[in-house]
Amino acid sequence: MAHIYEQLVTALKAHWKAHNNAYPQKFILSSADNATLKHARASISKAVTGQAMDEHTTFMGVKLEVNDASPGVVIAVDGAETPLVSQ
Repeated sequence: MAHIYEQLVTALKAHWKAHNNAYPQKFILSSADNATLKHARASISKAVTGQAMDEHTTFMGVKLEVNDASPGVVIAVDGAETPLVSQ
C-alpha cells in the first residue's frame, strides 16, 4: 500500500488533470491516516528546517477533514467523491 502522502499527491495530480488544474474541495481521511500524514510531514520538516512543523489543516492547498467513517476520499471541485487509491 502506498503511503498516505503519495496517495494524496497522486489524487491531487489526477484531479488537476481531470478538472483543468482546479483544486479539489477537500480530502477526507481517517484519523489513523491523518496521524500518519502528520508524522511524516513533521519528520520531513524537522529534517529539512530543524524546526517542528506548525499544525496544518491543509495538504498542498487542499482542506483536510478527518472522518473515521471514510475510507479516504477526494471531494472534487464539482462535488464528486473519489476514493484514494493505493499504488
